Amino acid sequence: MLRRKIAIGVNALRPLCNTVLCTILAVCALQATAAQEAAVPTFKIATIPRPAFMNHGETNDASVPLDADYVGPLADKCGVRFEYIVSPSWNRVIQMAKAGIADAIIPTTKLPGREAFLIFPETPYQQAPVVLFTNVSNPATEFSGLSMMNAKRVGKIAGTMIEQSFDAYLKTGQANFVEVSSFEDLFGNLARGRLDYAGGHQEMSLRIINQLGASDKIKPLLPPMGYEGRYFAISKTGKLAQDKSSAAYICLSS
Repeated sequence: MLRRKIAIGVNALRPLCNTVLCTILAVCALQATAAQEAAVPTFKIATIPRPAFMNHGETNDASVPLDADYVGPLADKCGVRFEYIVSPSWNRVIQMAKAGIADAIIPTTKLPGREAFLIFPETPYQQAPVVLFTNVSNPATEFSGLSMMNAKRVGKIAGTMIEQSFDAYLKTGQANFVEVSSFEDLFGNLARGRLDYAGGHQEMSLRIINQLGASDKIKPLLPPMGYEGRYFAISKTGKLAQDKSSAAYICLSS
């Protein structure tokens, strides 16, 4: 936008000056613009394609607020620029945060283990309802408690945290916990009856189920199992955290 305004201004002056003068003005204006852009701090944000961008099989149905929609305005608010690193796996996102390759990650939940290498702001950018999904052939019509999954095949994407009570339940061994590598595997297996249940954030999961053409095979069980805060978490070893007195850090960590 700034470059366009400069170009319009130079064109307006063109009848009043010779070619050499206008060229000098244009070069100086572009150099000033480049200097201003270079002064804006850029930070690398690691994430996975979904739910941050939902760029696989995107359809034209009603849009759902995505994580990128929530954190994008933070860049303008804090006077910084975000450069997204979209990784195929959540485990790789975590490794980039630990290694300082990424300055921050989205979306993540606030857990004690993650505070060893991540800095969480006081409040999440979203409180997302977490829902249990099942095949339409299941006679269950509502979520009645974690015990309904006892001895059932329950799926979750490897390396992800869905909701604290749900995640803790899966670790007890009361359900037949099945880890999968992608949303296609998770909801595809649920649609084919290879899983009995799967947990997921409500809006995002319904969008993915629709994209997979499985809306007639999978149903959500309400009420939600719980609500999970989704955070913009800063890597302790990334560039952003190296200067905790900077305006960018103070703004993004608050």
